[in-house]
Amino acid sequence: MLGLLTADETKACDTESAIQAAIDEKMATMFKNKTAMAGIVDFTAREKATALQTKMLDELGAADVDGAHATFDQLKVKYQLAKATWYEEEFQAAMNEIAAIFNDAKSCEEICEHYGIDNTDGRWSKKLRVEVFNLDHNIDEVVMVKFGPPKSFPRALEKMEQGKTLRDLNRVTFEFEGPLLMALCFEVLNKKSNIHGLKNKYLQETFKEPPNLHMNLEIKDGWLCEVQMLFRDILLIKKELYKFYDVNRADAPFVVVGKLFKFLADPEDKPRSSTIPHGNAKDAETESLKREKRSLKKGERAPNQALSREAPACT
Repeated sequence: MLGLLTADETKACDTESAIQAAIDEKMATMFKNKTAMAGIVDFTAREKATALQTKMLDELGAADVDGAHATFDQLKVKYQLAKATWYEEEFQAAMNEIAAIFNDAKSCEEICEHYGIDNTDGRWSKKLRVEVFNLDHNIDEVVMVKFGPPKSFPRALEKMEQGKTLRDLNRVTFEFEGPLLMALCFEVLNKKSNIHGLKNKYLQETFKEPPNLHMNLEIKDGWLCEVQMLFRDILLIKKELYKFYDVNRADAPFVVVGKLFKFLADPEDKPRSSTIPHGNAKDAETESLKREKRSLKKGERAPNQALSREAPACT
């Protein structure tokens, strides 16, 4: 160890402890230098990787740094969308299986037994089906499952550019009428999967967004999906709110008009339904006459129709 110090450095130390301290300091300096060298090596590796990326970008036609970032973002989003498509079938099968177990069960205890959920304290020993909590009186379902449509490439790219993570490319909504089954379903998901990023939006003091139980589940190999649990009435309200979301996100007037009138937002496109006038005065007049004719056949007076087409003479 003394070989680490020069003769002058050794002479400067008057005690053994001073020599040991000098050796420790010298070793620390060597460690820092080694770390710095490792950083240079890492930098060189990054430089080589950057050169390779630049070459690939040249082939793709990206001319500058901003274009490079945009190109890589697009490639990353396309890859993630493709991966979401790959997992969607398996994801839907797993979520549908949970709903089927709930809807086929005769009691909450049966669900607990199936998934191995502890019920020794009797917390789940409640009536599974309560008439006031039925989702639909025509069918005996206690939970409904709705899968979100595939996210479009522009929307996914927009989220990434905003710095948001794409954890909702595979998404599902569980719909309930009562809190008991929602809590039990959460226990099932917690038992079966790794839950990431749980948010209980029912605890908001002031509701700034629709209340729900929001979480991300790991499907496979670290891939995350989005799961939301809502009560039926809240889900109906949320569906109405999506109309306003679409309006806020619209980048052109015809995007909104197209959704309202159920046809593509191209003014040169023909209407999909001949029974709905879309701004064409002649079609509108024809449709109005048809309605008037039908109402007259029924013995009714058409709306806003005068009793006589000629004004009565003034006397």
